[in-house]
Amino acid sequence: MKHLGFWGHASRLMGLTKSLEPINLLNFRRRRSPNDALIAPPNVFPDLPLDAKSPVLDVPLAVLAQRLGTLANAEDRLEVLPNVSQHHYRFIQRTALLRYPDVIDVVLVPVDEAHSTYILYSRSAVGRRDFGVNLDRLTHWSQQLQKAGA
Repeated sequence: MKHLGFWGHASRLMGLTKSLEPINLLNFRRRRSPNDALIAPPNVFPDLPLDAKSPVLDVPLAVLAQRLGTLANAEDRLEVLPNVSQHHYRFIQRTALLRYPDVIDVVLVPVDEAHSTYILYSRSAVGRRDFGVNLDRLTHWSQQLQKAGA
């Protein structure tokens, strides 16, 4: 994982600061344009359409955080943004060819001492369509977070 570097600062200079803002769980709304994806527990955003539901996992929050770290370290073209809070992680992942940024928020949610779940939200910072890239990414990330021993 790399920290916000040249591309992150260039994105801000190109007017992408709004796209880089973290999601606010208290007043979260999805975009009107078809270039985002959301996976969350169904009770967190009852009025919003989810692309998929995140399950309750039989792992404590610390284990889920380790899985996220392993996943992030394995991803190509992934930059780390400053965390919003202790369990709210943020990333930018760039497309291979044109290096367009997609912003990903991950919120790890404790259910109890032995169980946890997550919220994944990915959106394009440039353009109106994403051709399914954000949902494909979140589907992959969700599968990796659910893997035992990941």
